[in-house]
Amino acid sequence: MTIPACSACDTTTPPRSQSKDPTTPPSPTPTGPCRSQIQRPGSRSRQQRPPPQCALATETPRREGWEHARTAVMTRLLNAKYHQHPELAEILLATGDATVIYDDMNSAFWGDNAGRGRNWSGRILELVRSELQAQRAGIFRM
Repeated sequence: MTIPACSACDTTTPPRSQSKDPTTPPSPTPTGPCRSQIQRPGSRSRQQRPPPQCALATETPRREGWEHARTAVMTRLLNAKYHQHPELAEILLATGDATVIYDDMNSAFWGDNAGRGRNWSGRILELVRSELQAQRAGIFRM
């Protein structure tokens, strides 16, 4: 199991066990370079600069036509993710018909960005959810 530690670079880190007991499941405490990006329960939210390794995502040259293809690519990726992991699909389906807000302060395109963003991740998750609902009802087959 890995835990995303930074929404800007999607750095993932393995869970860290708090106990030496092998029967105790690992605690989902993120470790690694981006752990300062995680908001701890009870802590105040504050906007922080992404660590230097997150800059790689913004400094890397984009493939020609990426702006036109990125939503299609993300839609296929999220479809694959939720069809390959039924436990995640159940969590998404449990949201019913609620609006999905992807809260990302670093992206005005993918995230809601405090109401100023376009929330494409949330929109695509709603699309994937509706396809899962249709598939479950026997209307749509993947």
